[in-house]
Amino acid sequence: MRRPRFVLPNLGFFFTRSRSKSLQSVRMAKSSFKYTKLKSELQEVRILSIMNGCQSVEIECTLEHIHLVGGSNYKALSYTWGNPSDTSYIKLNNQPFLVTASLAIALQHLRKETEVVELWVDAICINQQDTDEKSVQVRRMKEIYEKAKEIIVWLGPESDDSRYAMNAINSIDRRWAKRTSQPVMERFLAAPKLDKRALWAINQLLCRPWWRRVWIIQEATCDSATYIKCGNDQIEFIAVVATVNFITQHTLERALRKDFNSPDITPFHRVIALDKLKLNRSRSEYCMNFLSLLEDSRMCDASDPRDKVFALSGLATDAQREAGNPDYSISVDVAYSGFTNTLIISEQNLNILGHCQAAVRDPKSWSSFKLLPSTLLPKQPLPSWTPDWTMNLEATPFMKYEIPNDICSNKVYKTSGDYPPSVQLSECLRTLFVRGCTFDVISKLGEDFTRLFRPLTARLWHSWAEQELGSTYITKETTHEAFLHTLTADIRPKNGRCVRGSTALWPIPKTSEKEDSFVSNSMIKQAFNSRGFFISAQGYMGVARFDVIKGDQICILHGGQTPFILRQEGQYHLFKGECYLHGIMDGEGMRYPRVWQDFALH
Repeated sequence: MRRPRFVLPNLGFFFTRSRSKSLQSVRMAKSSFKYTKLKSELQEVRILSIMNGCQSVEIECTLEHIHLVGGSNYKALSYTWGNPSDTSYIKLNNQPFLVTASLAIALQHLRKETEVVELWVDAICINQQDTDEKSVQVRRMKEIYEKAKEIIVWLGPESDDSRYAMNAINSIDRRWAKRTSQPVMERFLAAPKLDKRALWAINQLLCRPWWRRVWIIQEATCDSATYIKCGNDQIEFIAVVATVNFITQHTLERALRKDFNSPDITPFHRVIALDKLKLNRSRSEYCMNFLSLLEDSRMCDASDPRDKVFALSGLATDAQREAGNPDYSISVDVAYSGFTNTLIISEQNLNILGHCQAAVRDPKSWSSFKLLPSTLLPKQPLPSWTPDWTMNLEATPFMKYEIPNDICSNKVYKTSGDYPPSVQLSECLRTLFVRGCTFDVISKLGEDFTRLFRPLTARLWHSWAEQELGSTYITKETTHEAFLHTLTADIRPKNGRCVRGSTALWPIPKTSEKEDSFVSNSMIKQAFNSRGFFISAQGYMGVARFDVIKGDQICILHGGQTPFILRQEGQYHLFKGECYLHGIMDGEGMRYPRVWQDFALH
């Protein structure tokens, strides 16, 4: 498990420092300390004890094995590993031990003058050179953080007026963190005063690298008491939530008054998302959507691309967790393709295929992940049916649930009815055999198919559709009505749920000032994000990914909420994403005898 880069200022007077060591040198130096094997049958973990002392002396620590039980007295550290070539020595069990400078600085700030601090920190408590141990211990991290007395989030040393930010955050009434709604004006009257200096400093604090780590999604959302530490200052995580809620509300109020002289709240979204997930994790009845977590964290940092999946597996349901169980002995492409196949089988649906992106990473670009040996990096592009979790997704997946992100609620679409998926992965792990049928083919693409959606384009599509299909659609409704359903993919939000039966407002409103205009335009933009409008050979209207072409097959695959686009290349098919095809989204295409076949996706 590796961390994103975080280059820190020189604090060499605190500890011995090595600046120019290569990664191999780091590994060799670490080998001078000999780990004692953990007893897996006793469920052992290691705990680091930081010996008491003042800041000017060398960091001395001890490492011991404990049985992980309730009522433990250790704290768990959540931090950024930092630049692996910027390293420092600490003393561990009276032997030199090499750590990143980022961790050394954190330990120095966590040390107390009069008492020993017991800490769980992954870089030391897990033998990073033992692949088997690392895989086992990473699987236990959820439990380790949940049983910790406290979670300490280390943001780094004091800089960018961070002390002023921490003091400002600490002054905010914690009631602003309450998740229950209150009248806006009542809350605004009790609003604290934050000057420009405080707003800037808070923004800088929330832009630190820690907030972009994929691992924090698991580490910072458990029920343990969580504290944010920056330099010598420490505050409760709930204080940050309160501050973010106040500033966000304040900013929205000013925006509604069309006063846009307000702070950028983009960095605050991460705090809001973490707080929401923390609440959901506390609800025993909530079913975590692994795919939503993966999608929401696509732009999070991970020095090891396998951690984009492994870091979230602890939050998954039991059935999903097996698909993402950490195994650091396998390569990135094996981890990603194996995860896709296993999740399909465990979830009994094809939802993960909606997370495949059109863009394909050049195999040479994997070399940017410098912490991994070349043997673990892909030598060829990932299969078209395997999502690359290191890249952003161009289009929002069509596959949804009535209660957003809750996999226990009903599916929004049911194209393949109740058929479970029938899949088999080849021995080379590059070909996925999927059972289904070809329902139709793409016949014509709408004008400006690959361009950004515009209302003018929709008017051209509307006229074209009525010209091609006539006034009556294949489902017996008018072509005009069917077109308006297609524009929104037939969905809309209602009372916190995602419901069917949506039509776009027509003509498309030029502004979104009214609520109905805002909802309609938002649904259209979501449906046509990196997608375009097409007409099939049988006369259906649909929406598909921007890289499809005339002649691509529209297929119904067992276990799919939506139809899928496949392109035949010899004996194989390339996966070209999911699509919306108006008139078959509720299983209509399954009502007639079909010739089922196994498509070899490559």
